[in-house]
Amino acid sequence: MNTKKELKRSIVFVVLAVSLLFLAVPMASASDFSYRKAIEIDHTKVAGGLTNFPVLISMTDDDLRDDAQDTGNDIMFTDSSLNPLAHEIEYFNGTTGELQAWVKVTSLSSASTTIYMYYGNATCGSPENVVDVWDSHFKMVQHLNETTGMHYDSTANDNDGAPTGVTQDAIGKIDGADDFGGSDDQVDCGNATSLNITGGITVEAWVKPDTLAGWSEIISKRDNNNLTNYDLRFGSSTGSAPFTKVQFYWGHGLVPNQENWNVYSTDSTYTTGQWYYIVATREGTDRPKIYVNGAIVGGACTYGDCTRDMIANTNDVNIGAGITGGTPDWVFNGTIDEVRISDTARSADWIETSYNNQNDPSSFTTVGDEQEVNDTPGIPEFPTMSLPALITIAAVFLMYRRKQRQ
Repeated sequence: MNTKKELKRSIVFVVLAVSLLFLAVPMASASDFSYRKAIEIDHTKVAGGLTNFPVLISMTDDDLRDDAQDTGNDIMFTDSSLNPLAHEIEYFNGTTGELQAWVKVTSLSSASTTIYMYYGNATCGSPENVVDVWDSHFKMVQHLNETTGMHYDSTANDNDGAPTGVTQDAIGKIDGADDFGGSDDQVDCGNATSLNITGGITVEAWVKPDTLAGWSEIISKRDNNNLTNYDLRFGSSTGSAPFTKVQFYWGHGLVPNQENWNVYSTDSTYTTGQWYYIVATREGTDRPKIYVNGAIVGGACTYGDCTRDMIANTNDVNIGAGITGGTPDWVFNGTIDEVRISDTARSADWIETSYNNQNDPSSFTTVGDEQEVNDTPGIPEFPTMSLPALITIAAVFLMYRRKQRQ
């Protein structure tokens, strides 16, 4: 046997084997974390089949306090098959273990859904994917949780809001919020193309009015002396007090086009000092639908015929105020939180489930006990070689042995 040839063959085999080891693919990045908890979603709180739904996960957890990074950068979520789920952390306090996070769950239904929260990695950076939490129909998501300065849109559309006069860091329904009360209080979110919606639409917010003494704008894309694209407010169907009905309106106010105003009002009236989850939807030229606290409420068209198209305009979207001649008016007096605009009419199931989740997140989910990841079935430890790599190594070895016999 030629010793030099044998040596060359041995070297080639070793190089190939080592190279293939580096090509081995870990089957679960979750194994990089020390701990996990199962989170079960209560299927009785899910109104129907939903896809890519942003679930609020809210907890104060001693294990997160003790084992997660103080920044929460090592918190991640997966589905039951260990596929990563996009998430956004709205708030985390490493001293108390309090967490408010939005997780995009691929599918919710009448069957039980379990996801997992992983944590316990002292060196990793944040695995957040904020933009992907919100599906492409979301055109603006404002948590209003920033304590100073700009309010940042969580979607890819960057419809950030500039606050004027408002009190930031007020007590919100979910984390922080903005308190409105001055004559010029508003959050101006600009006039990007993504906010000019003329087809299906959903406008939603959590609101807690302090007074309802006059028209009270929640979300407005209007100038009272010009064209209104869409507007959600508390108002009156008669034009005078009380201003306690929820209204969605749109249209043109220039004389002689007064008949182009369209105002849809709830039959029910609402009061001050309590939180309401208010949603308005519209599809095409259908009459709008208004939901309060997850349930559709009766209403009527109190101006116009409520079948006219919505028309894009050049007005900015404002939270907490409308605009008349460039000046804020009909300013909301109270607290506003979690403002969202979508270019689709969200379903009744989506809206009811959103309310169930956001109104009482602790009953929407059940959080399991802490598990050590390396002791958890189904989480392979690194290194985990892929099957193709193993087959290739075996083939190379057999070829080597065959050559050895020649």
